[in-house]
Amino acid sequence: MDNFVQRSALEIRIKGLEQRIASFTSGTAYQKLKDELNSANHAIQSLHDEILASEKRHRAAIKKWIEVNEDVHNEKTKALKEKDAQISKLKERIVQLEEELDAEKKLKRQALEEKYAVQVELQEEKDKMAGLLAKLNKNSKNSSLPSSSDPNHTKIANTREKTGRKPGGQPGHKGHCREWHQPTEPVIQIPPREEYLDPTQFKPTGRMIKKQLVSAEMVLHVQEFETPEYRNLKTGQRVHAEFPGGLVNDVTYDGSVKALVYMLNNCCNVSIALTSQFIKEASNGALTLSDGFINSLNRQFSKLTEEERLEAFKSLASADVFHIDFTFGRCNGKTTTVAVTCDDKGHVLYQAKEAKGDKGVKGTPAEFNRGTCVSDHDPSLVKLGSQHQDCLHHGQRYSQSSIENEPHLTWNKKMKEVIRGISRYRNSMKLGEDELDPDVVARLRQAYAEAIEIGRKEYEDIPPTHYFRDGYNLWKRMSENPEEYLLTLKDKNVPPDNDICERYARKYKRKCKQVMAFRSDKVHSEFCDGLSVLESLKNQGKNLIRSLTEIFNRPSARANVPD
Repeated sequence: MDNFVQRSALEIRIKGLEQRIASFTSGTAYQKLKDELNSANHAIQSLHDEILASEKRHRAAIKKWIEVNEDVHNEKTKALKEKDAQISKLKERIVQLEEELDAEKKLKRQALEEKYAVQVELQEEKDKMAGLLAKLNKNSKNSSLPSSSDPNHTKIANTREKTGRKPGGQPGHKGHCREWHQPTEPVIQIPPREEYLDPTQFKPTGRMIKKQLVSAEMVLHVQEFETPEYRNLKTGQRVHAEFPGGLVNDVTYDGSVKALVYMLNNCCNVSIALTSQFIKEASNGALTLSDGFINSLNRQFSKLTEEERLEAFKSLASADVFHIDFTFGRCNGKTTTVAVTCDDKGHVLYQAKEAKGDKGVKGTPAEFNRGTCVSDHDPSLVKLGSQHQDCLHHGQRYSQSSIENEPHLTWNKKMKEVIRGISRYRNSMKLGEDELDPDVVARLRQAYAEAIEIGRKEYEDIPPTHYFRDGYNLWKRMSENPEEYLLTLKDKNVPPDNDICERYARKYKRKCKQVMAFRSDKVHSEFCDGLSVLESLKNQGKNLIRSLTEIFNRPSARANVPD
């Protein structure tokens, strides 16, 4: 079967080849091929001509494109050159503007520096002016200066709280009448008027209406002693019997005269010349005392009262609570210092010193006392005693100074109210008798701590200036040592202020106003000695004239201290 198929296929193939050979033999296929070749050549020639035309057109297009491209390139190049020129000009302008900007910045920086310098200088001048104004406006209300030092001294305002009651005696209060005296002369009887004797019109009540007329004069009591004189025939010596009481001078004044003169000159602060004049006028010219005699009484009194001052020294050195302060005067053309030490029991001691501070404290009772010291915030006084209470009135004045010179702060106003609250509470108590109220104490301590915290924040935001630091210094002291200001709320026997010592200091200042300047250190020291005894006698409630008379009449007065 397979051979049949193969043979059939071969036969068919042979027949096809035979036909093809026959076509070539007859020329028909050749002519057909030739015609196809001619047609192909003609088509090729047409294509060739078309390709040549296309190439010609293409070359013309390329030429035109090149020309256009060159024109575009030239125009682009020209535009770029123009742009480059503009860029160069802009760069030059930018450089110029940068230079001008740098110059303007430099000028602006210089102007700012000048402005800041002017502002700093202006602020410095403002601070300096504020400091000068603080010094100019410093007075007794905002510093430790006494009220007598105010240039335009005016009446001190009454700070007591108003009660709404009318001034004067209150209903039910017994009036203070003048004291009745024992008559020194027979009573003068004044007869009634005649119409009062008519029993039909008037009836006696049995009451006698009395009026007294009091007059005074200085009366001298003079006691004279005499004794015969003898002369020793062998030696010629003149002798006589001894006079009683150690009389040495021809005329000797006893303690009553000396007490009156001493009190006028040292307690009433009358000058020596006016004291002599007063005694002469009061005695109707019968008693004339020399200036030397009056001046010598300070020395006599100082020597006669050494024991009293020693007792006062011992009492002050052992007091549980003591006060100390310094005050100043003039002596022999220079400033002199007086240390005033006292307690709440009436003991007071004035001591003349060369200067304040540690030198001034040396030799005073405060140097040896280990109790509680009450004083202002002087560095030499803070360290005295076992504990210290700072005078709250000084703190209140410094707070007022801060309020006036630092109006942008609020802590000073709150602290002033806290201090006033503490002083008001403690002064309403009887010293050593009433007990402290824990609730009131806690409230005052809390208010104190709040004021300190407010001050801390305010001074962190706005530091104090160089020319006024009193407010900041006060806050710093009160924040670092709060117990020095709050000790009075812990111990009921500790007063809140040092006013008692300052009142004693004013007694010395009054004498300084009268005397203006002491002549020597010795005279100054003797006056301080006498003032210590005078104030102690006043505090004891004794009669000054009688006490001074007893002192001047002591046996040692005439024996050791001649007139």
